[in-house]
Amino acid sequence: MRSRRPIFGLSVLIGGLVGVSATLQYPPAQSQFRCFIQRVFYPPYEPESVPPGTPVIAARGQTEPVLDKCDAADDPAIWANPKDPAASLIVATNKQRGLNVYRLDGRLLSRREVGATNNVDIRSGIMANGRANVIVGASNKGASRIEIFALDTKTGTLEDILTAPINARVEQETYGFCFYQSRRDNSLYAFATDKSGAVEQWRIGLEGAGLTGTFVRKLGVPSQPEGCVADDANAVLYVGEEDVGIWKFSAEPDAGQEGTLIAQTGHAGADAVLTADVEGLALFVPPGASDTDGFLIASSQGSASYAVFDRAPPHRHRGTFQIAWQGQYTADTDGLDVSAANFGNQFPGGLLVVQDGINAAADRTETYQNFKLAAWADVARELGLNTP
Repeated sequence: MRSRRPIFGLSVLIGGLVGVSATLQYPPAQSQFRCFIQRVFYPPYEPESVPPGTPVIAARGQTEPVLDKCDAADDPAIWANPKDPAASLIVATNKQRGLNVYRLDGRLLSRREVGATNNVDIRSGIMANGRANVIVGASNKGASRIEIFALDTKTGTLEDILTAPINARVEQETYGFCFYQSRRDNSLYAFATDKSGAVEQWRIGLEGAGLTGTFVRKLGVPSQPEGCVADDANAVLYVGEEDVGIWKFSAEPDAGQEGTLIAQTGHAGADAVLTADVEGLALFVPPGASDTDGFLIASSQGSASYAVFDRAPPHRHRGTFQIAWQGQYTADTDGLDVSAANFGNQFPGGLLVVQDGINAAADRTETYQNFKLAAWADVARELGLNTP
């Protein structure tokens, strides 16, 4: 969610009201109270301008809205079914309730209500309970822990797989999340960002028949981060520092703590690449690609747009685009995900899923938030990217 200052100098009053809200049953009472605070005391989201000529991609689908009003939907993750593209799934967060699982036609298959999950990621082929699993990981900011489930790809349900909870070493509030799988020894890791700027790394491994986590390293950025994504082939972690830009770290746990800022936020207009907040991050890796092929995509929340960078150093900016559904721009986007898998005729060349923080109807009335689906082929064509 984009950081906004209250319209009025009522920080003490707001703090007291938020404290009262913690005593309300959650959800839905507390979520409704927070919605009231957001609407009354904070200015509405108004995106800044994008460079002239920025292409607009028409979304080809959308999910059902989440159950809660105001800022609720946040981050999606895509599972591509290698045998039946049409049976692929999208797992997404409702940060007031938990996790939702959708079909590609946008229909909700299941919900897992575990609390305020914020960011989500997926990995396949993870051994536990005597079988290879598709696992879903998420940051639970309400409980300050890392959630991990096995995804039943036939029913879309999320099943328990942890033998012990993974409690984050919270400094302010557990926030972003992503997986990393090392090519060095095939170990699986989870990264969880904290609003303080901290980034925790946990090794995910077997304990008994299921999984658990072991803390291995702490990284950090100067101010509040959220989204992250790992490039397994290159052992790289990208972290979005919301007001500043995109950081690049080594993803291996013994690699130290030094990071490099590869893209910075700036002012809106002709020279803008990223406009704060930097939110969702995702990696597009074409089938059969080398370790340098592909693109890093970032949500430029402040300008209701999406920036594309080369996967390979020096991570050149390749273009910016917007997404629209029935003439209305997606905007105030938190999380996003992209997959280069084959999803059939509807999404040739890959699938891009973005959270729509406005989800305006055709009559321009605002509905509950949801996720929009776009074809990567449309993005590649408009930006002149060399992808299949």
